[in-house]
Amino acid sequence: MIKIRKDLTDEQIRAIRLISELGLRLQRDLPEIVEDYRRGMFALEIVSKYDIISMYGITKNIAKEAVYRALRGNIETRLGIKNYGGLLEEDEIEELRMKHFLRRGRIGARRILELGIGIHGRTSEQKNEDLRKATIGRGETPWEPEEIEFAYQLSQDPNYRLFGRYIQDKINSKLIAERINKKYHRGIKVRTSISIHNKIKKLKKQRTR
Repeated sequence: MIKIRKDLTDEQIRAIRLISELGLRLQRDLPEIVEDYRRGMFALEIVSKYDIISMYGITKNIAKEAVYRALRGNIETRLGIKNYGGLLEEDEIEELRMKHFLRRGRIGARRILELGIGIHGRTSEQKNEDLRKATIGRGETPWEPEEIEFAYQLSQDPNYRLFGRYIQDKINSKLIAERINKKYHRGIKVRTSISIHNKIKKLKKQRTR
């Protein structure tokens, strides 16, 4: 019998299954994406190059995650989906991850210069817009004000905090990330426990000034 986690919504279950299935289809339909990735292309650049969104009638986030699944393989077993290997060799994955991380940093810096983003003589609204552009330039998903506020409210909820004899009172970043991804990103892992922790920590500092 297939066990399905009760905390997954029907939409999340469909998304997980679709990503796993599309990863396998991409391996068959577009095996050349592995060479693109080895040459330094990001997943979203691969999505754009082959027009994967239109090809399969899917969203950008689903397409991006399906490319990663095709490259790295499928280890999703919660929904009875069979595992399969990726187009990349196991020992390549970490090396290429670092290569892409370094390229993203260089591109982000170049985009900042191209967009004329600076910190002097700009209003807070302009600085926020600069930050948003820089985030998009790095291929990441910007935070929306409503999303930030919701994360902060969850951090104040006792149900999203950790307590224990040997644990100081602190936020449950992992649980908040799951809730945020479920509400704002169709269950796709856009926000992580680390990004949640950093965002809330920064927001608390701003509000205590």
